[in-house]
Amino acid sequence: MRRWLTLVVVGMLTGAGDDITHVGGVTYFHALPGSLPDGKAWIRVKPDRFYDGAFSGQPIEVLDTRMLRAVLRGVIGKAVSGGYLYQGVVTRGRLGAAKGRWAKDKISWRLWTDAKGLPTRLRTTITVHGDPDSGMTQDTRFRDWGFPLVVTAPPADQVIDERDLPE
Repeated sequence: MRRWLTLVVVGMLTGAGDDITHVGGVTYFHALPGSLPDGKAWIRVKPDRFYDGAFSGQPIEVLDTRMLRAVLRGVIGKAVSGGYLYQGVVTRGRLGAAKGRWAKDKISWRLWTDAKGLPTRLRTTITVHGDPDSGMTQDTRFRDWGFPLVVTAPPADQVIDERDLPE
């Protein structure tokens, strides 16, 4: 059975919704008005692990089963209204998301699921290089599991490749 997801992405810096479309293995970012050449509104980016995580902006990608297994290893969920709550702390290194000094960054996380085990919310706080004042918190809500969704690429004449962007 296929599970479909409608994901509401909240802009990490602007507080506005980001418009990101991923279809057919290609990711498109909707640009700010006036930031691209005339007639272009979308940037097509090549497949990249960085962009794969951009859908939620989260350091823990709940749609990556390998990563989710690493996060949930040894964690027991607590029954809460409508589902379960899982929580813990993991490093970027354990997730395979960073090497060197970044690998030690700690990610405190809380994952809520519905009664079927489908994610409904993920809240993470990253502590960089052990500095308790460096915490950046992200909160993502997941909804509409099981709702059929048709995703289409933006009109080709409105798209510019990232490699063709003006310097």
